[in-house]
Amino acid sequence: MLFINATLVSAGKAENPILTCPKGYVLIGENCRSKHVKDLVPYCGNDEINNYELVNDMCYDRVAFRKQCENGRFNEEYDMCVETSISAPIVTCPADYDFVSSPKKGHDGKKLLGYCEKAVSLAGPSVCPWGTKPEGKRCASYQKVTPFWNCPAGTKPRGQFCAHSEKYDCSEPIVPIAKKSKKSDKKRRLGEKKDLRVFTVGIDGLMEAPELVAIKRTCIRETMIPAVMQCPQGAAQKQTDCVVISYYETEEQKGSITYESVPASPVCPAEYRFCDTKKNGGMCCKNVETKPYRFCDFGYVKEDGHCVRAFEPVYICPVEKKLRKGNACDQYDWKPAEAMVTMYVEDNKKKYDVVIEQGKKSH
Repeated sequence: MLFINATLVSAGKAENPILTCPKGYVLIGENCRSKHVKDLVPYCGNDEINNYELVNDMCYDRVAFRKQCENGRFNEEYDMCVETSISAPIVTCPADYDFVSSPKKGHDGKKLLGYCEKAVSLAGPSVCPWGTKPEGKRCASYQKVTPFWNCPAGTKPRGQFCAHSEKYDCSEPIVPIAKKSKKSDKKRRLGEKKDLRVFTVGIDGLMEAPELVAIKRTCIRETMIPAVMQCPQGAAQKQTDCVVISYYETEEQKGSITYESVPASPVCPAEYRFCDTKKNGGMCCKNVETKPYRFCDFGYVKEDGHCVRAFEPVYICPVEKKLRKGNACDQYDWKPAEAMVTMYVEDNKKKYDVVIEQGKKSH
């Protein structure tokens, strides 16, 4: 159903649409096409790699010079040929040390250059000669000699002692004389002396004392004292002996040899530095820079610091243009065709023809 002038109408069945094209266009299917003739355009064959320049209907290819090094490799950063010269470092050792090459490798896997070494003599111990003993900082031997033994006055020498004699009273105590029996009075032993009769002096003269016997004795007491030892001239007393001391210097026994080592000090020659590559680790490197030889490939010429090649372009149709016979291109323009639909509508028993063109409504 359609609404025309806000009045409800009932529409009949639409007839088949009629397709039309603007002037100059030809209906092809449901589209319209117009055909135009265009001239060919020069094309140099540019792509993602080649970027040729078109000047006055000529193509130009500009590339950088080719560079070739007689020695070493070309370095883009420095625009020079760089040749690396490798030399072994000079190893130096402190004074009195000798260099010792080492076939060993360090913890990092690199071969060690070597080390510096010197022999050091160690003194042997100082000892005393045979038959001597240490005496302070020296050595001494001892020879015993006979000493002199001196005794004080009033004593007599007896070896290493002195004898002192002293008299003293050693009488026995007074004891009573036993009485003799009558039988014994008549007999007397051979050599027996008559009884001693002891008298004492009293007021009335001599009086016979009681029968007592007193025997007086004198004894000699001998005391031993150590004699005073005196060493001969040139001898000295050592404990209980007299000795003649002879002094000697200590003797040094045969020593040993040890070795002291210190790391070697590698130094690069003048103008060299230690290589920073793993391949040449521990060696000295020097970069020698030279200018490369610059040239152009065949077909190119040197021009303004580049290699330039000129060539004829090819002529093609512009984009979206089709090549026609001859030196011209057929250009096609396309647009959708216009559709016109006719239908009958009834409003209050009146009929209208309604034409709809491309969605537009008209009476």
